[in-house]
Amino acid sequence: MSLWCRKYGGLYDGPNCGMCDCELRQIKVVTTGICRVCGCTELAPCCLDGGLPCAWLDADRTLCDNLECIAQVPIGELEQMTLLHLDV
Repeated sequence: MSLWCRKYGGLYDGPNCGMCDCELRQIKVVTTGICRVCGCTELAPCCLDGGLPCAWLDADRTLCDNLECIAQVPIGELEQMTLLHLDV
């Protein structure tokens, strides 16, 4: 989890940014190619039932199709995602 300075901007690891006496706000940084919930990647996918590897649910490649991961994302965010084609 990274911390964001509201006054100067930027991400920091400490209790404050070092330039002001602000209290940093926690934000979650989402990185393409890493699941925002479990942290799996294309080279290290998590396993679904039956031992199959997971796949990307969204076009931005920030959420895998593991149901445990999907359940952690608010429904409003899921509704706004550009989903990849899923064979159901």
